[in-house]
Amino acid sequence: MRSILLSAALVGSLVLPAAAATTDHYEVEMEMRFLGMNVGNVRLSGAVNETTVDSRMDIATAGVVRSLTGFRSEIVGVGRLNGTGDVQPERYASFYETRRETREVRLGFGPGGEVVHLETFKRGEPTPVNVPEAMRDGTVDPLSAFFTIRNWLAEVREDGQGTRTLPMFDGRRRYDLDVTYLQRRPATFGGGTPVLELRLDVKPLAGFNQGEDDDNRRRLHVLVSDDEHLIPLIIRTAAIDGVDATLRTRRICVDNGTRTCRDVRY
Repeated sequence: MRSILLSAALVGSLVLPAAAATTDHYEVEMEMRFLGMNVGNVRLSGAVNETTVDSRMDIATAGVVRSLTGFRSEIVGVGRLNGTGDVQPERYASFYETRRETREVRLGFGPGGEVVHLETFKRGEPTPVNVPEAMRDGTVDPLSAFFTIRNWLAEVREDGQGTRTLPMFDGRRRYDLDVTYLQRRPATFGGGTPVLELRLDVKPLAGFNQGEDDDNRRRLHVLVSDDEHLIPLIIRTAAIDGVDATLRTRRICVDNGTRTCRDVRY
């Protein structure tokens, strides 16, 4: 369960449309599946224009899992386009609650990528951050990072392969994200629609709980639509004992003056 929630948090802003002269609004609905059941839902929304990127992600468990955990999460981010396709983060905030606790992060970045504001809370009380200050500057939050990856993928997809590493900091944890573009191929769903296949490797560096980084790496497999929007369609965790968790896009809406929506069939 933890792995699929990490998947949702990591892939949030891959769904952002390309920057345009006028603001584009988007909304993507996804479902989390485990052992053949829908265990949660994800809603991604936001806007992007010539200079800024605003995004939001809401996650909530469903069914039996919701009864057991009561998990829900809200993540918001604001970033600035720097003209290279990368996004310079400005503000990032996350909140989640379960039946046991709540956690909140407020994170701010300066114009040079330095962390200028950081607050973390557990059950409403301030908590320390177990990431050395020297490891915080020059990083990007998950939403800004994946918009950067989306733009990078648009540049390299014709090459058929590519790799990139991004230093990530979400206010509590510091990790590197290794992104590998593997291939362009027809999908096994949707009538063989073309997709781009990626592999994401998460390398924990600091701030993780004991035991969380024992294997020192987490792997996600991603299929992205091979079109102008580059929407992540399937995100799957690496199988453990033959079991994996999957995040699947069910509905995509984009509005750049005219709102259009489509359902994804599997």
